[in-house]
Amino acid sequence: MSNKKCAYCNKSITNDKTYCDDKCENCFNKFQIFFKRYKVFLVILVAMNTIVALVGSIITIINLQLGISITCIGIMMLSGTIIVLPFATPETFSKLGIKKTILIIRLLGLLLLIGSFICYCNPQILF
Repeated sequence: MSNKKCAYCNKSITNDKTYCDDKCENCFNKFQIFFKRYKVFLVILVAMNTIVALVGSIITIINLQLGISITCIGIMMLSGTIIVLPFATPETFSKLGIKKTILIIRLLGLLLLIGSFICYCNPQILF
C-alpha cells in the first residue's frame, strides 16, 4: 500500500495517479493559476499592512488611543488579506493538501480579524 496522497484533498490514492479524481485535478489547476496570478500581490499587501501596523505601534508612543486604533486597522487589513489570499508554504500544501491548508489559513485569518476587531472596539482590554 502506497502513502501517496492527492495533491488537492490529501486523500490516499493509488501509485499511478496524482489526484483522486478529475474534480481535484481541476481544482488543483485552478488554484495554481490563482496562486501564480496573485502571489506578488500578496507580498505587496502584506508589506503595506505590516507598515500600517508598525506606524500605529510607533504612534502609540505619542497618542495611545490613536496608535492602538491604527495598529488594529493594520492587523485587520492583514487578516483580510490572509482570508482572501490563503497562501502557505509549499511544504504545508504538500503535507496537508491544498484544500485543508486553505481552510486552516482562512480560519486563522478569521481568528486574527476577530481578535483585532475586539481590540479596536475595546482597547482597554490590552492593559
